[in-house]
Amino acid sequence: SSSPSRKSVRGKIVIALIFAAAVAAYFYFDLKQYLTLESLKAHRDQLLAYTDAHFVAAVAIFSALYVLQTTFSLPGGALLSLTGGFLFGSVLGTLIVIISRPRSARRWHSWSLGTCCGIGWSASSGTALRRSREVSPRTPLAIY
Repeated sequence: SSSPSRKSVRGKIVIALIFAAAVAAYFYFDLKQYLTLESLKAHRDQLLAYTDAHFVAAVAIFSALYVLQTTFSLPGGALLSLTGGFLFGSVLGTLIVIISRPRSARRWHSWSLGTCCGIGWSASSGTALRRSREVSPRTPLAIY
C-alpha cells in the first residue's frame, strides 16, 4: 500500500491531467466557435425546434454541458447561462442554471479534495470532513 504522501501526489497529478485534457480538448476541437452569440443566432431555429420536440433531452444535454463548462472553468459561462433562458424561458432557464452550477462545483471539489487531501463531503450537511484524523479548528475546509 502506498503512503499517504504518495497517494496525495498521485491524486494531484491525476487532477492536473484531467483538467489539462479537458482544456486541451476545448481548444483542439475549437469548441469556442459554438459558444458565441453569432453561433447562437445562426442556429436559433434548430435549437428551438429541438428543444420543443425533445424537451427532456434538451434539458439534460444543456445541464450536462453547463456542468462540464463550469467544472473545467471553460470560457462561455455567461453566454451559456443566457442560452438557458433563451431555450427554456427565463424562469426555467434560471432554475436549470442554478441547479447545474453548484452540482458541478461540488462534485469537482469533492472529487479533487478526496483525491488530493483525503477529505470527503458529508452528504447530509455538505461540510468537509477528514477521513483519517481530526481537523484543526483553524483549517479552512468548508468551501461552501
